[in-house]
Amino acid sequence: MTGYLPQRGSAYHPDVRITGDSGVSVELEPLRWQFPADAGEWDDQWLAIRGRIDLGDRNWSFTDPCLLMTDARELARWLRAASDGRISASPRDCDGEPEPDLVFLEPALGFSVAGYQETGPVVCIHLAAEAAPPWQRAEYPHLSSFAVELVTRTSQLAAAASDWTEQLNALPARPWVDST
Repeated sequence: MTGYLPQRGSAYHPDVRITGDSGVSVELEPLRWQFPADAGEWDDQWLAIRGRIDLGDRNWSFTDPCLLMTDARELARWLRAASDGRISASPRDCDGEPEPDLVFLEPALGFSVAGYQETGPVVCIHLAAEAAPPWQRAEYPHLSSFAVELVTRTSQLAAAASDWTEQLNALPARPWVDST
């Protein structure tokens, strides 16, 4: 596995942490490529992502190959756009939860802006399937979903976008994968 792990230098940040004003936090880290290089054009694009969610009274973590590199790059752009106020607040579903604005091929992660406050956006991180809380997965393994709402600061979200991009750039290059 050492052939496709990120290089960890002194400038490497171990994760991207988004903390809400209430202390709730979500950390995401692109750990490695799911498969060794040259596994095939499609397989060469999958990233294993580690997530850690802390709700204060409950927490959990997951590791799942849930993002393509193109998805991960889109997440960086989305975080920047949300920090700049360029993402519209998402409509709410029938349960009153914001619908995910940014979704990916694998449904484990989704993102939306629930609204804006003076300090910055209220970001909603949607966690489903393998990324959902274990107490939900035990009962409904494939249908479980959970949304974490974080009142963020604009500067913190912009820093998260930069840190995420830095982590993606630290992964070994792949010939089939867009590196922009």
